[in-house]
Amino acid sequence: MLSLIEETREIFQRWELSASEQLAVLGQSADADFDRLSELEDQNSTQLIARCACLIALDRALTVLYPSQPLANRWLSQPNTHGFFNQQTPLDLLKTGELESLRYISQLMTAWSAGNG
Repeated sequence: MLSLIEETREIFQRWELSASEQLAVLGQSADADFDRLSELEDQNSTQLIARCACLIALDRALTVLYPSQPLANRWLSQPNTHGFFNQQTPLDLLKTGELESLRYISQLMTAWSAGNG
């Protein structure tokens, strides 16, 4: 699990997310310690693994769709007209901490990156 957390941390750095944004996307409270996430209990660790896997898939899809990191970051931070986003930014939805939203965004972008969207 530690390698998933490390890869997710690298993604967050590329996305230029603040510490509080990172914890929100991972569904953690603002006072959580990012460095101790690998010590979570079973149910919470299963949730964290699922979130990290979705974030890795989302990042890979963004890399395919956008040739530069600034373009990918812009996609994350601009309001989106797709019905699911309802004019919110993808990052705003990711920061709700809802695993189902994260899964959907990851699946949507993976499909788009494969030309199925």
